[in-house]
Amino acid sequence: MFRRTVVRASVMEITMNKGVNVLARSLAQDITEKVQKAQTDGTTGIILTSNTKVFSAGLDLMEMYDAKEENLREYWKIIQDLWLSIYLSEVPIIAAINGASPAGGCMMACACDYRIIVDSPKAVIGLNESLIGLVAPFWLARNFIDTLNSKRLGEYHLQKGTLLPPQGALSLGLVDEVCSADDLLKAAHSELESFLKIPKPGRAAAKLLCRTPLANELINNREADTDQFIKCVTDPTVQSFLASYVKSMKAKSA
Repeated sequence: MFRRTVVRASVMEITMNKGVNVLARSLAQDITEKVQKAQTDGTTGIILTSNTKVFSAGLDLMEMYDAKEENLREYWKIIQDLWLSIYLSEVPIIAAINGASPAGGCMMACACDYRIIVDSPKAVIGLNESLIGLVAPFWLARNFIDTLNSKRLGEYHLQKGTLLPPQGALSLGLVDEVCSADDLLKAAHSELESFLKIPKPGRAAAKLLCRTPLANELINNREADTDQFIKCVTDPTVQSFLASYVKSMKAKSA
């Protein structure tokens, strides 16, 4: 559905454009910095999207393979900061999901205020960490469950590592809208305009009222959350999968 929209000069489009947009340190930090800067530079709204075939393939598995504990801690703090920056942004953020959005891609989308996904069978979305022996951290699992508005469905799909097609994600509430590729950015800007019609003090206060408790749980338990991440990643089963992944990547680049 085509919708007319007026794009404000103060709206920022954060467009990921690094292949499959794996959340390597540089990309994750760049998004975090842009979102944090937007809180004070006059930006009124943000569109988070990609101009490659994938929204984001998720966490950088190379960061987790045979890594030193110090490096794992550094990387996980970057991911924690990324989620917190989006989740607590007083500037509304619309996710314009143009392709596949597993794991870390879904994490970013869930942290946004509204999610629009392209109508394509390749645009699957979900938290599939369980398929490689990992588990979503408590804050992401809760964000996911809150988005679905169902503990039962959240638990089911977290266990199964489900990647949902657009209409399936819409039916569960994981995304708010499905549209054509041609209309994706138009729809995102149009929805953002509806947020910007609400006075910021009231809108932002309402958002933080709902989101601050979960964010504070992470902020107050960063070390324990990081310890759990390291415990999961260093499990022999997970490392065996990662070794196979690294081997396959080297074979493709040979």
